[in-house]
Amino acid sequence: MTIALGFARARRAAASIGVVLALGAVLTATIDTAAAQSGPTRRAPAQGAGGAQTITAQIKNAIALTRSGKIDAGYAQLNAALDAADRLDDAQFVMEQYFDATAMLRAVKRDDLAEKLFVRAFQSKAAAQRPPGNADVLLMYAILLSDHARIAEAVPLYMKAIAAFNAYWGEGSEESLIASDKLAVALSANGSAASATNLGLHNFERAEKALGPDHRTTWKLANNYADMLREIGAPAKALELDLFAIEKRAKHYGENHLNTLVTVNNAGQDLLNLGRFDDARRYFRRHRAIAAAMAPKDPSFAGQADAWLFYTDMLAAGDAVIAPADLGRLEAIVANEANFADFLRIKSAVLAAGQREQRGERDKGMRLRETALAISTRAFTAQHPISFEIKLGIATALIATDPTRAVQAFAALDREMFDWMKREVGTSGDRAVAEAIRAHADHLLFAFGRFATGAGSAVAQPAFAAVLRWKTLGGADATALRRLETEVGGKDEETATLLRTALRLNGEKQELFSSGNIDDWARSVWGRQDAAKKALQKRLDAIGAKLPQDPIRPSQLLAAQEAVVNYFITRQWKADRQAKDPLAATVLYAIVETATSEPHVVDLGDPGRMVDTGVRTEIARGCARRGPPCLIPTRTRPTSRAASRISGRGCSRRWSRF
Repeated sequence: MTIALGFARARRAAASIGVVLALGAVLTATIDTAAAQSGPTRRAPAQGAGGAQTITAQIKNAIALTRSGKIDAGYAQLNAALDAADRLDDAQFVMEQYFDATAMLRAVKRDDLAEKLFVRAFQSKAAAQRPPGNADVLLMYAILLSDHARIAEAVPLYMKAIAAFNAYWGEGSEESLIASDKLAVALSANGSAASATNLGLHNFERAEKALGPDHRTTWKLANNYADMLREIGAPAKALELDLFAIEKRAKHYGENHLNTLVTVNNAGQDLLNLGRFDDARRYFRRHRAIAAAMAPKDPSFAGQADAWLFYTDMLAAGDAVIAPADLGRLEAIVANEANFADFLRIKSAVLAAGQREQRGERDKGMRLRETALAISTRAFTAQHPISFEIKLGIATALIATDPTRAVQAFAALDREMFDWMKREVGTSGDRAVAEAIRAHADHLLFAFGRFATGAGSAVAQPAFAAVLRWKTLGGADATALRRLETEVGGKDEETATLLRTALRLNGEKQELFSSGNIDDWARSVWGRQDAAKKALQKRLDAIGAKLPQDPIRPSQLLAAQEAVVNYFITRQWKADRQAKDPLAATVLYAIVETATSEPHVVDLGDPGRMVDTGVRTEIARGCARRGPPCLIPTRTRPTSRAASRISGRGCSRRWSRF
């Protein structure tokens, strides 16, 4: 998370701060500027370069005009000065001017004008000469695009920038590692959790090897990697890194330093997420002591620590009713955008929503949940683990007031998370990260299953039956490509070849991003995969074909006297996914389908405590209730191996009446 110095609003998106170790927008000009340049590279114009000196003065005047609010006049002067700069034979100087001009426009919230200058910079004569400044400006442009959730456009620019940093300063250099970290931060903020954590781990390990464990950039990358892990729900792994960073930073900077404070607060959040409330309070009190020492005359500086301590007390109370005054304080944190970090506001909103609903004030509770989602969507993206968690809370809250809307919310979130999950699990390079990512889907499916088999559940059962596609999480895109390749094979070899190329490159890209190694080969694969996708789409448009969108349902393959029973397991995880016993609950469902009726869902309970007779009875009732009778095998209790399959989440059997 980020903390605001002076308590200006802090956003998690990686806007202008370089690495997310910083403490908010107020610090962006002083800590880790977006360029990863070394000191000697940023230089004054050469002696006797009168033209350069004149242009520098013009740029400064234009910046002063823009900062005073005369943006149009300032922007016009910037363009004139940059035109003059490009006529000089000093490409590095020119790119430095573009860097300063775009940074200023971003500072005054005119990203639209900054983007125009970025485009113009790479059309300039100077850019064609490939000076070191190209790397800085490329990186700034990529950061702007990712800040606006245009991550697909941003990634190729990040890759070009990283390649340039590698060329100028060498792979493993501090400059190159910081540039690569910015890509990891952007991927994390935009919901690409697996690629972000793969790259975050790669950067941290490379920094340890190239720079050493006592280098401040190594601690910085540890801090940022921990941030990514905490956001996806892996607080135990994040805590290991935060404790490492605290030890190093306190020793180097001293206890009462901003960087120490940041990581101390992060460790408090890790412990809070693990349910270790007393330990979390200890770290938040340490945060408060540092803040008080740094700004003894400013009691507001310790305000965030006080807010985190208060939130910890409220959360630790569990289901107990919160006093009206405390509830009002929670909601005041939510509303105070200027003084509190987005992550704290989101958590406070969700906790307050539950309290309002507990009081029967469901409209107020829903408004708080919607506020939390708005904050998360803006600070992160709509396709981010934090946003998914809030959406699940909204869907669950709707069950009590509008079951039909609840079904729609669950079904929409199921589709959204399926697309996200198949990408993230497919590219995850770490088992703990993969489990943390999968836990988000597991919690959705667990809540959806409870809804589908609870009171008044009939409306939810057909929608819940669609979760069977999770048993083929290996990739719906790949499945669609293979289905079409099978259909056209031997009939349209040109299309079949394009389909096979797309499949191969898609798999290769997943493998490379799993490794976290963004090298020249990875960049070439990314480009070839994008080109193959476009070529395939052009071919499909030409022949009037489309990729299959909807999976084949089992009921479509059944005869009139047949039924199919699919077993499906849902799981609820504890906060510590790395614990020896990480599961809080497991439920097995039987989904009974026939060719002539809606699916019926049967809750079979904990598969580890199942009684065979009860299972046979429940499945038989489902078959009889929903369609023609079916034969039940003499033993239907899955073995422990079948019940615990990760990829299939269960098994299916098809029976017919003879």
